[in-house]
Amino acid sequence: MTRKVAIYGKGGIGKSTTQQNTAAAMSYFFSTRVLIRGPRT
Repeated sequence: MTRKVAIYGKGGIGKSTTQQNTAAAMSYFFSTRVLIRGPRT
C-alpha cells in the first residue's frame, strides 16, 4: 500500500525535523523503507 504524507507551513517552524521524525517512525512501525523527496525548485 502506498501512503503519501505532505507537511506544510511557513518557514522556520520545524518542517524538516517533523519530516525526518515522521519518516523514521513510519519505517519502524511499518517495517518498510521510506523515501523523502523535497520540492523541485
